[in-house]
Amino acid sequence: MHIHRLPPAALVLFCFPALAQHGLTKRDPVPSIPPVAYRLPAPPEARTFKFDVVEIHQGREVSGSPDFAVDCWGYRYLFSSKQNADAFLGDYQKYEVQLGGACAKMGPLSGRGATTIHTIHDGRLFTFASPSCKENFLKDPEARTDRPDPMPATTPESLARGQELLTLMLTSMGGAAKVDAMSSLRMEATTREKQGSKDYNHRRTWIASFPDKFRRDDDWDEYKYAMIVTPDFGVMAYSQVEDMHPQQRLALSRGLYHLPGVIARLRSRDDFIAVAAGAVTINETKAEKLTVWFDSTATTLAIDPASGKVLAAFFRDRGKGGAIGAIEMRSTDWRDVDGLTLPAAAEAWFNNERWEGGDLRPDTLAINDVSADLFTKPTPKE
Repeated sequence: MHIHRLPPAALVLFCFPALAQHGLTKRDPVPSIPPVAYRLPAPPEARTFKFDVVEIHQGREVSGSPDFAVDCWGYRYLFSSKQNADAFLGDYQKYEVQLGGACAKMGPLSGRGATTIHTIHDGRLFTFASPSCKENFLKDPEARTDRPDPMPATTPESLARGQELLTLMLTSMGGAAKVDAMSSLRMEATTREKQGSKDYNHRRTWIASFPDKFRRDDDWDEYKYAMIVTPDFGVMAYSQVEDMHPQQRLALSRGLYHLPGVIARLRSRDDFIAVAAGAVTINETKAEKLTVWFDSTATTLAIDPASGKVLAAFFRDRGKGGAIGAIEMRSTDWRDVDGLTLPAAAEAWFNNERWEGGDLRPDTLAINDVSADLFTKPTPKE
C-alpha cells in the first residue's frame, strides 16, 4: 500500500471543497472529502461508484464519467454532470455510501460491500457483499439499519433518582474515586470458532483508554486485525491500514459504551444523562432500571438497590446473525480488579431469546495496564 504526501495546494483544496468546484474535469485535481494529509493516488477499482449516486437517489441508474469525479472516505464517485458533482460536494453525507461502505446486512464493522450491489433505503445508499446479503437486508431493512439511540425523557424526579442509582453503582464498584482513577480497561476472551472448513482460536481484546480512545483486536490464529479509534483518527489495521468512516468509529465505540465499568468512568461527559426508568426483576431479584445516554448511545442498567450491583444491561445493537435488536446481558460473575469490583461475565439474550453466541466470559479483565503505543496510528506497509 503506497501512501503519498499531498502537496500544499491539494491540502487547500481539501480544506475548502468549494474551491474544487471550478471545473471538475479530468484535467483538474479530483476533490477529496474529508480533508486529509495522506491518501492513495486513487481508490482501487472495486471502490469506484461508476453510477451517479445523485441520480440513484432519484430512482435513476445513470452512468458517471471520470470527467466528474469526487473522492470521499476511500471511495471514488463518478457523476454524469458537473451539477451532480457539485450537489455531492455541497452535501456529501446525503449521497455517500453508508457505514463506510461495509456490507449493510452485517454492519459497519464488517467487510466491504460491492459498489455494484446496492439499494436505497430511507433515503440512504447501502452496499452489500453479495446478492444474498442484499436479499436478506430487504426482507427487514429496519432490522439492519443502524440508528442513533434517542435521548431518554426526563423529569426532575427521574433525574434525581437516576443520580442516586448511579451513586449506588459507584459505591458497589469501590467508590467514585477509585473509578475515576481508572485510566484504562482491558478485556480478553478466547473462543474456538469454525470459519468455513477450518477451526480457529479466536482471541478478541477490547480496550478503553479513558476518556476517549477505544480499540478492538481480533486474532484468528496467525491472522490479526485491529480497529483503533481516537479523537484524531480511526483506522482498521490488518495487512493494510484503512481509515474508518465516522459511522464505523461510533460503532466500535458503542461496543464498549455498554459496559458498566466504561459507563461509570465516562459519567462526567458533558452529554451524559442518567435517569431512573422504573422497576425490573432479574432472576427473581427486584431491581431498578437506570438508563444512561451519551454520544447517541443508550444503555439501561438493572441496579440492585440493596447492593448497588449491576444485575443486567439492556441495549439495542447488532446481535444474532448481524441483525439489530434488543440485547440483554445478565451478569453472572463479578471480579475484584485492583480494588474495583466489576461485572466479569454475562449471559446474553437477543430479542428475548437465549443467545449463547453473545455470552461474555473474559479470561482477562484488567485496568491501568494499557500502553499509549496501542493508540499510535499504524504505519501502512510499503
